[in-house]
Amino acid sequence: MAEISAGIFFTFLSLGILSIFFSLRGGVFGTIFRLVSVILFFVISLILFGGYDVVINQTEFDGTWTNSTQYIIGNQYDSYATMSEPLAWVFLAIAIILSMLFLVDALRGYV
Repeated sequence: MAEISAGIFFTFLSLGILSIFFSLRGGVFGTIFRLVSVILFFVISLILFGGYDVVINQTEFDGTWTNSTQYIIGNQYDSYATMSEPLAWVFLAIAIILSMLFLVDALRGYV
């Protein structure tokens, strides 16, 4: 399976959540932050729909090199027992709701 680093995934997630909080201010900057959060949550859902596993890779040296991989979301096998697809649907639903709120702001004239 394809893998994405947990640091990148959680950076996207935290930036998306922070931009949601900044979008609550309203006005032009609120609309911009809402659009940024829509894009970030769509990207997160596409990553998870694409079958990527969120992992932490560690390389240690104690006389010999050892690599260890800890799976946060998904597993190394192509099975349907992972939480990546339901989480992708949740992130996609959040992105759709935020995009509808962006359209409501656009119709009100905040854009």
